[in-house]
Amino acid sequence: MPDLIESLRPLFEPKHVAIIGASRTPGKRGHTVTRNLMRCGFGGRITPINPATVEVEGLACYSSVAELTEQIDCAFVALPAEKAIEAVRQCGLAGVPAVVVGANGFSEAGTEEGAERESKLFTIVQSYGMRLLGPNTNGIFNSRARFSLGYNHSHGEPMPAGAISIASHSSAMFDGIAGRLRKSGVGLCKFVPVGNEAGLQHESLAVHNTLFLSVGHDSSRTRLREEAVYAGTTGAYPFSKRALWVEFQLELTHEVLALELRRTFVLCRKPS
Repeated sequence: MPDLIESLRPLFEPKHVAIIGASRTPGKRGHTVTRNLMRCGFGGRITPINPATVEVEGLACYSSVAELTEQIDCAFVALPAEKAIEAVRQCGLAGVPAVVVGANGFSEAGTEEGAERESKLFTIVQSYGMRLLGPNTNGIFNSRARFSLGYNHSHGEPMPAGAISIASHSSAMFDGIAGRLRKSGVGLCKFVPVGNEAGLQHESLAVHNTLFLSVGHDSSRTRLREEAVYAGTTGAYPFSKRALWVEFQLELTHEVLALELRRTFVLCRKPS
């Protein structure tokens, strides 16, 4: 279990982030992701990747991840679906351990073409032993690491660190929840929109979401973990079985809530 948590660390606490498809044009996803990461006060290195330009937001831009000699911990791929697949392959060749794919056009499209793309993506990340968040996700947020890698409006807004961590299928939920927490004076620890779960489809969603929210030296400060899940999600165990998986795999120190359509209930609770 510690090895599994360590494998997720580059996704939550990277020291060097590459943004593939970074752009100088305001409004484009690659520009928004770069700007948001800079605005959040991230203390690590940020490297834009785009062969068509030499700098983005004052940062030197490279043509590809292969040009870099320094280790990249996490890459955000801000490219359309077809190009994203090749970009992830290049990350694998370069030894990048974690990637976030924001593009849609994969299995969520409900088409044979989309399913095939996702299958290719899954094969690539498995062959290189990479951790993948997405596709079809807006990014990732970890306040205690000052790490806000994404393109939602809230990724670029100040957010105090708090004791609530959320793993969600809904990327759009971040703006709604972050705004309400901010207005209420409540902080947020982590927010993880899992997207299509292409890298998790053969493993327990509940276990992985709880592991996601356990990563980091600050995990003991998280008092509430929340999962927003949709009924009938492929790969997710029924709630009773998922609760058993969490309790079996982890020594729970926090209450875990599950939000399904129109109902909320405790998925797991720390033993008394």
